[in-house]
Amino acid sequence: MRFVRPFQVAWRFLRRPRVFDNLLVGVLGGITLLVLIAAVPTNRPLVAGAACYLAGILPLLIRRKHPLVATAIIAVIDAIGLLSGIQDSSNIAEAIAFYSAGRYTSGRTTVIATVAGTVFYGVVFEVAFLGNGAWVGGGIQPLIMVGLGQLVRVRAELKDRRLRELADTAVRAERRRIARELHDVVAHHLSVVNALVGGARATLPPEQEVARDALSSAEQTARRALAEMRQLLDVLRADDGGPADASTGVGTARLPAL
Repeated sequence: MRFVRPFQVAWRFLRRPRVFDNLLVGVLGGITLLVLIAAVPTNRPLVAGAACYLAGILPLLIRRKHPLVATAIIAVIDAIGLLSGIQDSSNIAEAIAFYSAGRYTSGRTTVIATVAGTVFYGVVFEVAFLGNGAWVGGGIQPLIMVGLGQLVRVRAELKDRRLRELADTAVRAERRRIARELHDVVAHHLSVVNALVGGARATLPPEQEVARDALSSAEQTARRALAEMRQLLDVLRADDGGPADASTGVGTARLPAL
């Protein structure tokens, strides 16, 4: 466990959105710079392609806050590289950008972005590679990546919803438990008061009518309070989706244990 903990801390740090995006751009940019350094003396077209590739990576820094803006910038840079002949394939940043568009947008916005990206890359590939059905390869990648982003987004939303439901269930269960305990305590004391008042009323001499009436009124008040407590417990259970009965949680099934 002692050796695993540093890796867990590092993983939690790397999962932070800003840290992960900076690291992603840094890794891709570092690879591109290595290609540039190796290609400068001998291969000028490769230098131009690597430079275009590097320019297309930088917008990934805003892919979470502004996914559509990042996707549009990368698509334009990618199209320039493909149509000018300095690139022979689309930038990997394009796939990441369309994934981000699917991950961080929803509804009509996602549909419009997907259709626009599919048509745009289909036309660019068809022109850049002189037909031969190249538009299929260009148009299918945005569809796949946006679909993958949508899948991840929906799974994350379902997970969050499930966690909220579990938390709500725990809160309702705790509220029912408190209501039952409160009902038991108050009902016990009211029952004792009711019994004492009834006993006192029964032992009064016949000539003390005023005291008898007062005790009778107190006894009826205690009974009404007990009935209202049971109704309150029923309301709490009904609000929580439980059965609206007047039971306190102790039934005949628990008689042997009691």
